[in-house]
Amino acid sequence: MTIFDITNKSKALESLATFLHKDIEEINRYMEHHIHDYDAAKLLETLNVDHSTLPFDAVQLVGMHVTSNDDQCAFIKQHGLSNLYAVLSTQNSLTTYLKEHQVVFELLDKKISYHGKRESLEEPKFQRLKEKIYDDLSTHVYLRVGDFGYYSAKNQIRPEILTLLAEIYNDDDLLSYWDIDHQTYLIKFTEDLSNFDLASLAPSQNREDVLLQLVYYAMDVIALNEHVELWCQLKTGYRVPPQNIIDIHDFYNN
Repeated sequence: MTIFDITNKSKALESLATFLHKDIEEINRYMEHHIHDYDAAKLLETLNVDHSTLPFDAVQLVGMHVTSNDDQCAFIKQHGLSNLYAVLSTQNSLTTYLKEHQVVFELLDKKISYHGKRESLEEPKFQRLKEKIYDDLSTHVYLRVGDFGYYSAKNQIRPEILTLLAEIYNDDDLLSYWDIDHQTYLIKFTEDLSNFDLASLAPSQNREDVLLQLVYYAMDVIALNEHVELWCQLKTGYRVPPQNIIDIHDFYNN
């Protein structure tokens, strides 16, 4: 397996050199001459690499996911990373918190109860919430996170579902109490490229296009470093197993 890690500049250089079977110096030389007009196809041409020979099935991507909880990721360490529907279907830090604040979901019946008032998720006011639970079945993955001063992962310091519920019910306590009692973590894992939503990497979903896009992403990180943020998604319904998690640490000590 080839580990493709573009979480920082040095990793991106190492991964690209390994992936293309070239020296780091050769890649650095190309980037130095094309820092403002780098191109994945041109890089392969310059280095005499036939992109049709690049090994799609042998690639494992290093991905990152931002989450928050009050159990030091114990649930994730045991069960892995899942989409929101799967999380709401089990007992964990989030569902326990929701019950404490009198929010209960009946997922199969598409119902929600708030402080004892039971309503249908089919009602218009729940549209965004319903879409988040039933339609957004892919896990969001960062391949590279940018400067913490502006990057979008910072918006994920609490589950998005809490923000939606707070807006629907005008209940800011759902946010404030979570922020007090829960820590935010960055979870790093490796996963076969075939388990990612290829459309989130290349619209054509063509394997050669996906690999070219990964080469370009690596070049982005080499050229722009902390000023680039790259993300994609896992396949619909896919769960990252616990054994694929390689690191969990405090989000703010990245």
